[in-house]
Amino acid sequence: YEISACLVGSEMCIRDSGKPNGQKYAFNPINNYTYDFMTKFWAEVAQVFPDAYVHVGGDEVDFSCWQSNPEIQAFVAKNGWKSYSLLEQYYERKLLDIVAAAGKSYIIWEDVFDNGVVIQPNTVVDVWRSGWQKTLGKSTAAGYKSILSAPWYLNYIGYGEDWNFYYAIEPLSFNGTDAQNKLVVGGECTFWAEFIDATNLIPRAWPRASAVAERLWSPRYVTNIADATERIHAHRCRFLTRNIPAEPPSGPSFCEPEWKYTYSPPWVQ
Repeated sequence: YEISACLVGSEMCIRDSGKPNGQKYAFNPINNYTYDFMTKFWAEVAQVFPDAYVHVGGDEVDFSCWQSNPEIQAFVAKNGWKSYSLLEQYYERKLLDIVAAAGKSYIIWEDVFDNGVVIQPNTVVDVWRSGWQKTLGKSTAAGYKSILSAPWYLNYIGYGEDWNFYYAIEPLSFNGTDAQNKLVVGGECTFWAEFIDATNLIPRAWPRASAVAERLWSPRYVTNIADATERIHAHRCRFLTRNIPAEPPSGPSFCEPEWKYTYSPPWVQ
């Protein structure tokens, strides 16, 4: 996320005493250097990553830092803005112009759309919150392409199999027209990483993410869990054959070849 370039917001958040509070997590949207940095940053991203789309974030924007800064307060007042969501709109529109100039199409979190920010017509809205059916209905009714991630957060771990829950989600199960359905262009599996690192990322993702993948590329009438169970088990075995430690999707099972775990204790020379 944009926290990685916190220097742009240096000394921007202000205490009640009028002195900086040490928080540097936010960009200063009225500082031209912010956009100079963004132009260079996204030009480099475009060179490094050939993908057509980039995700520019925008979720859970906390306005408190901006609201604490007298210079930003004055800027908002000068423009006659009654809500800091209009300042967010100011920032987001300049950012999206920069990303477009770098030759990239972009995805935003639904928060930007929910806050009433005026966004470009070719923006893709990523719907991640609960109540996603209602949000998909709104975003597609407004004419925006949308992707769904809300029901596919793989960091939620429970007892027993859960891939079948992900498989049963129908992304078009919202009250929309055929034209709106066509604007739902895909979905994504997501992780919050508080309890995930390199040691458990792969087994936690696979083959559970495969269930989401099959749901997204399958027709709506393909819903038989028993049939899908056989396919996801076979796919898990393919992972093991390629030496990828995918976890069992549905309890104890057997693959040929089975996973061969090797570990060298650090005290063994």
